[in-house]
Amino acid sequence: MGIFDLFGSPVKSNDKTFEEEYQEYIQSAAWKRKRDHKIELIGGACEICHKSKWSVKLEVHHLTYDHFKNERMEELQVLCHACHMNADKKREIVVTEKRANSAIIIGFENWMDSGNNKGWRKKNDRYLSARWEKFLRSISKRGKEYDIPYWRSPEW
Repeated sequence: MGIFDLFGSPVKSNDKTFEEEYQEYIQSAAWKRKRDHKIELIGGACEICHKSKWSVKLEVHHLTYDHFKNERMEELQVLCHACHMNADKKREIVVTEKRANSAIIIGFENWMDSGNNKGWRKKNDRYLSARWEKFLRSISKRGKEYDIPYWRSPEW
């Protein structure tokens, strides 16, 4: 079953997965220019193991996808294939931790909202830090300790 507009006409869906968009982008002339420019900027060698473009094929790694398709040069890293594979694994660990930490921060906000903490977002960092530590202890389970430093969200 397809998608239809208000008048019953079929609507083409151009929604692509991130993987589809990524594959399309890395085949584009724009990416190839950016990639070549980055390799030349750093002198044509892997930024980790320092193997030269003359001895290995160099790849350009996204440190983050925050500005996907509009990457800044400092968000890209020139790597050989082996170093690139390791960098991808490390980035995935960081992304997974960020997601988990985001869920914990949302949990903290809900915990504070549901408790007797009226106006807690306006409290000072000393108060919030103490509540943060108490919250982390309350959600820690046997064998799983949360060691996430207190950080004041701009929304507080």
